[in-house]
Amino acid sequence: MMEAMLDDTSTSTPAVKAPGRVWLRPAHVLIALTVLAAAVRLLTVDRQSLWLDESYALEDIHRSFGAMLSWVDAKEGSPPLYFVLIWGWVKALGSGTVALRSLSVLAGVATVPLVYLAGSTLASRRAGLVAAALTVVSPLMIWYSQEARPYALLVALCAASLWCAGRAANGGSWRWLAAWAATSALALATHFFAGFLIAGEAVWLLAVLRRRALPASLAVVAAQLALLPLALGGAQHSGTQWIGRLPLHLRLAQVPDQFLFGPGEAAVSHRAAAALALAIATAAAVLVVRSGDRRGRRAVRLWSVLAAGCVAGPLVAALVGADYLDARNLMVAWVPLVLVVGVAAAAPRSRLVGGALAWGACGLLAAGSVAIFARSDLQRENWRAVAHALGAPAGSRALLVPAAGRTLLDYLPRLTWDVDRHQRVSEIDVIGARVPSAQGLACWWGGVCALPRHLIPGDLPRGFTQIERRRVGPFIVARYAATRPHRVSLHRATFYRVHHNYAVFFAVQR
Repeated sequence: MMEAMLDDTSTSTPAVKAPGRVWLRPAHVLIALTVLAAAVRLLTVDRQSLWLDESYALEDIHRSFGAMLSWVDAKEGSPPLYFVLIWGWVKALGSGTVALRSLSVLAGVATVPLVYLAGSTLASRRAGLVAAALTVVSPLMIWYSQEARPYALLVALCAASLWCAGRAANGGSWRWLAAWAATSALALATHFFAGFLIAGEAVWLLAVLRRRALPASLAVVAAQLALLPLALGGAQHSGTQWIGRLPLHLRLAQVPDQFLFGPGEAAVSHRAAAALALAIATAAAVLVVRSGDRRGRRAVRLWSVLAAGCVAGPLVAALVGADYLDARNLMVAWVPLVLVVGVAAAAPRSRLVGGALAWGACGLLAAGSVAIFARSDLQRENWRAVAHALGAPAGSRALLVPAAGRTLLDYLPRLTWDVDRHQRVSEIDVIGARVPSAQGLACWWGGVCALPRHLIPGDLPRGFTQIERRRVGPFIVARYAATRPHRVSLHRATFYRVHHNYAVFFAVQR
């Protein structure tokens, strides 16, 4: 990647210092990249508050182990591995924001060397380092390395699976096939979409190794069949059915946006993101064809087919009625895609143009990550700030919030959802949002772009008057008080309207 810094010779050859140039072994660069990845992810892990999906995860793991498994099966619509791991993780480290997200941080950091190993096994160490560098600065990878959900673990296990498959196909012993079967089964137990990548790897190994790969492939098939009841049950969960309600063309258009800019998609047009993605793909293809070596071209053909399967499989499923295609679920394609770019940038007969591609792609991804750190409207919804603004109530109160406001439960521990639908309250607080959106499109990243445009209080119950209205970031907090407690019914509540039909929770703090 960095021609003045990196010598792609064998690691057994001592590093040589030349006049005016500093040569580093690939291992040194990889260590530096891994340390940088850890610093970026860990030092900012508490910068943003928890959001709705993380709030659900927190609720899952506060149950007993058996109850947690039952809850995940009934509500999550996902395989249980991440939730099993995080359940034990918080028992040891606690459930604060940093502790809760640290498992994903660890997985995100581990992805960097695993991507390098996958690339160096089939292509070159230089290609692996470029791919690892892109993973370090990717807003997509950083975002999910700082979220208490299974996606960072999914990408790490997919990278490990691809590495083990490469070692096995390159003449490795049966132990590499066993490692591939184990990492593949773990990836499947983390997310169902891992199956699209694992299936491609299995076909590849069977084509290369034939009977040698059969036992490992059958073991992976057995793992997939064991998870099949969960997959069929997950198709009925309301937590996943919302995906298919959004237009398919919108979700497809958001894939290049989110792969390049993460939640920064709200500030980038679909056409601009698609044009940038096409430019990178075209430059990579030209470099591989015109300047790549035979080994690199062979690796690119394989990884391109695997990445295409990770996108085409969900697309075909969506067209036949099993529609769960969104950018998060397509993250299984990240590793083969970024390895293709790594091979192109490391093309041995065009170091100058390849270096420009590497630096340009890194700069583009890094700019997206910096934009997220700098702009609050591209970050997660700051429910922590809303909770601080609400403070402790003088008496019982009701909260009317967008659906994502359920996260307030994590920051206002005395808050509980109304169970009997009738409460006496002396204060009603309405939390709405006025979020500028250039595209006017929904997103599902937990960023501010996911908020409803506004929540407008209408006719209040008799006796309540507005005592305060103020901005808290993108939120508007309006407070209404009565001189004495009034009995308020959730079932009959007509004192609010919701734009875009977002759900509203009615909560009472006793």
